[in-house]
Amino acid sequence: MAILYPKGGPVKNESYTAEPTVYYALARQLSDDFVVIHSIPWLAQVAKEVDGRNVPTGEIDFLILHQTLGILALEVKGGKIHYEHNMAVLPNGDRFDPVAQVRRGIHGLSRWIFNASGSDISYRFGYGVVFPQSMVKGRVLPPALIDTTGEKPQSICFDQQDLSIIGNQVMMLMHYWQIALGNHPLSPTTLHTIVKLLLPDPDLTPTWVERIELTKQHHLLLTAQQSMRLQQIAKHPRFVLTGRSGTGKTLLAIEYARRLVSQDKRVLFLVYNVALTTAIKKELRDLHRWDPQQRPGVVVRNYHELCRFAALKLGRASEQEKGKRWYTTLAHQAFHDAIQNNLMGSYDALIIDEGQVFHKDWLTDLQQWFTSKPLLICCDETQSFSYEHKTSAEEIAHIINAPSPFTLTYNMRSPRPIFDRLEQVITSHYEQQSQRDDEQDTLQERANPDALEELHKAIKQLQTDHIPPEHIMVIYWKTSPTYRDGFEKLVGQTISVYKCRGIEAPVVIIWPYIDTIDDITWACAYSRATSRCIAIYKPITFLKHYDEYQFAKVLASGTPRLSQWIHQRKEQERQQQELREAHKKETQELRALWPSPSWQIVAFENIALQWSYSWQAWYLPKQSTQIETLLWAMHVAITSPYDVYAEVQGYGIGYLPGYRYIRKFLSSTKANKITQEDFAIGWCKTCQSWSRGQIVSMSHDSIWSCSDCSHITTQTPSYSDTNEQGGKLNLLRSAQQIVMQDSTVFSIALSDWAELHSEQQRFVEEHCQNTEESLNWVGRIITATEILALTPGSLVETAIIHRLSWDGIPWLATAITEEQWLDALVLGMRLWARYKAVRRKSKGVYEVLSLGPIDAEPTKGYV
Repeated sequence: MAILYPKGGPVKNESYTAEPTVYYALARQLSDDFVVIHSIPWLAQVAKEVDGRNVPTGEIDFLILHQTLGILALEVKGGKIHYEHNMAVLPNGDRFDPVAQVRRGIHGLSRWIFNASGSDISYRFGYGVVFPQSMVKGRVLPPALIDTTGEKPQSICFDQQDLSIIGNQVMMLMHYWQIALGNHPLSPTTLHTIVKLLLPDPDLTPTWVERIELTKQHHLLLTAQQSMRLQQIAKHPRFVLTGRSGTGKTLLAIEYARRLVSQDKRVLFLVYNVALTTAIKKELRDLHRWDPQQRPGVVVRNYHELCRFAALKLGRASEQEKGKRWYTTLAHQAFHDAIQNNLMGSYDALIIDEGQVFHKDWLTDLQQWFTSKPLLICCDETQSFSYEHKTSAEEIAHIINAPSPFTLTYNMRSPRPIFDRLEQVITSHYEQQSQRDDEQDTLQERANPDALEELHKAIKQLQTDHIPPEHIMVIYWKTSPTYRDGFEKLVGQTISVYKCRGIEAPVVIIWPYIDTIDDITWACAYSRATSRCIAIYKPITFLKHYDEYQFAKVLASGTPRLSQWIHQRKEQERQQQELREAHKKETQELRALWPSPSWQIVAFENIALQWSYSWQAWYLPKQSTQIETLLWAMHVAITSPYDVYAEVQGYGIGYLPGYRYIRKFLSSTKANKITQEDFAIGWCKTCQSWSRGQIVSMSHDSIWSCSDCSHITTQTPSYSDTNEQGGKLNLLRSAQQIVMQDSTVFSIALSDWAELHSEQQRFVEEHCQNTEESLNWVGRIITATEILALTPGSLVETAIIHRLSWDGIPWLATAITEEQWLDALVLGMRLWARYKAVRRKSKGVYEVLSLGPIDAEPTKGYV
């Protein structure tokens, strides 16, 4: 917005329409790099009064100054103009030459500035004319309106079509004159000096306090239209008045109350909002009566205050202590019952403000209470919050038997920029009007990530403008601002947006704190201001709500920098989302790889056993059955000096979804002392792989503590020498061959296990889950395979199994004692007797029982 003089609006002169139109168009369309001075005659008079200087008079309507583009003078001529013999002619026949006028003005002004600056400033001015009510484009222009100073002819005339783009047109014309006249840029000092010469102190611009008082005198009193409406209301016993905020509904209701009191009436003035109740009591303090029986007078109540009175009359005062239930159910029930029992007293008339949030049931009871008595209800359907009940004006009229609602359309409270903003955001099916001047400085919309800092800046600015605290209202959402020391005293009222409906203040600061920008609450906050509104936003708010609410769209579209920022952020978010999706896809692909590539697995042909360079241990993938995996792992652990990691099926409450579980078997030379440890394998976001570690908390994998991250680089072999790499593989193959060639009780059991069919394997696996005692566990497997190889009715002896296995597996003598092996087999036979696979006939002798479908085929027998 350009810097304009005078600041309070265009100078009042004989140009009632043309110059004000150009004034506001320049104000809106030029940036704050431009200084626009309106009406040189006004400036001349002030200069002469202050220091006696004689300034050229009456020739220049607008002087526009810019540090780079120089100085341009504009002559504005209203009315419908045509040209005859190079002279402009008005409809009344007056003839004049606007170009000659403006040229005389700039030459005289240029000489005066040269002399007034002590011969320091010599500058040539560009010029142009504006016909804001005429059409010039497309016509043959008279020579006077075409300048030929430059290389190409240049039109120096703007018409009605140019008003919407006059900012750009002015900049183009100033650029032309700068080149045509050979002007150099103005230094900041020179520009400041020229402005000071043309605008001598004192500054006669009305102060904000003066402007607030003028607003109160001119716009906040009863208008002629409202006075007519008051007479109309008086003729109808039932009347519903609707209209947007600022149309004077509450003012009319208060004046109507005064008139009723003057007629010796006792009036009940009912509202919903507590703050509005207080404000109306203040307005009617000379007529307000606490005693409802005292007449004449006005009793002002909010609805729930009236319900408390009803509860008291009914002897239900304790119900008010029941919290939410009081407001949702008990309050209205008490009000309804008190009316039915004629306990509410007698009034001559009822006035309701904020009627749109009165429930239909409330209105029905009020209608019954005030049957055949005057009743005025004011409402604004746009002023009901999402959590409130909403009753339309038509519904209200139907309930109270009133004619169709009357709509007020003239907004008197809101400054013109606020009125325009609300019209953009809250659509209407009827035309609304404002008689306020287009004072652009009455609305400031500031975006700052630090909203609290911006709030303190705004309060400080208001203090600088000498606006007293009682004129200032700060509106917040859910949380009141935490003021710095001393700042709270600079504000008259700090109030929630949900409690400020119906009240007003000369100056309103809107402080959101939370990232919300819904249309209804923001419109409510904006419309509280009568002279000045400062709305503070967080830029992130627009990003969140740009596609959801009109306020966000309108504000962003009117602020190029903010709009550009939003689009940039949205593009950044889109790119970040693409990266997140790509990363997610990559992660999913990596998570699908098992075992993880980071383990650096070396697989051998025709064998399940693999080697992990990263872990420096054997890795055994999950086999077709759990027992097969465990037998493999124990065999490797007992025959190799390296540990074994085997992927097993986890059991028990300690196993969490989202994790894989691996069992570690420590290398051992004793069959009855193979140490086993189950631990989780989780997805590590840092090293992007499945890793060893621990679960710090019983939650999701964000709390996975990876123990491999610090070891990945140190344990990853780097083989630059092919021979060295080949040597390592040869050593691993040798170790693998040793494992495969050795026979242990685990490998024998594995071989026997393979002879069982699937139903038999499931039976054995179901009863052999406890592997803590590896020797006893493998004894159960060996005895099970011997039993299941026999047909029902056959006899099986523990001693024979012991003798055959001890003699047939020489390795046993190296790993355990013969007595230990016999004990393991005895325990195995007892286990299967418990599970009804065999029945004990005598010591060490058992009969094989039938297990149904898992029985051995009849051809098989014990040998």
